[in-house]
Amino acid sequence: MAITVTTLSDPIGSKVLIDTDADATVEQALASGATIYQIQINNRDNTNSIAVLKIADVASNASTSSTIAHRFTCPAGDKVSYIFNTGIVLSAGLAFWCTTGRTATDTNSPTEDVEVRFLTS
Repeated sequence: MAITVTTLSDPIGSKVLIDTDADATVEQALASGATIYQIQINNRDNTNSIAVLKIADVASNASTSSTIAHRFTCPAGDKVSYIFNTGIVLSAGLAFWCTTGRTATDTNSPTEDVEVRFLTS
């Protein structure tokens, strides 16, 4: 098998956003449009419950009743990364929160800290 190395002239992302204690409290991370290239969810401290990252494409006043644009799950006691080669485009802004359930109405915070990282531009 041959290996190919490609030099990139521009970086894929220009910002790394880190929330070390993501929970059901909505974080308004960006107040303008952005593209997400990678998401990492570290749920290793919650061995008995999943962590569900919910993202709203809004510039301000986000709440847990905001329309969820994207949803990503991390198994209990695990750490996962999602990579998007062309990115997820958010037109208004980035707001997010983490719960223990997949439904839009679930507002239960994980018991232990969940770390969420975004690579954006």
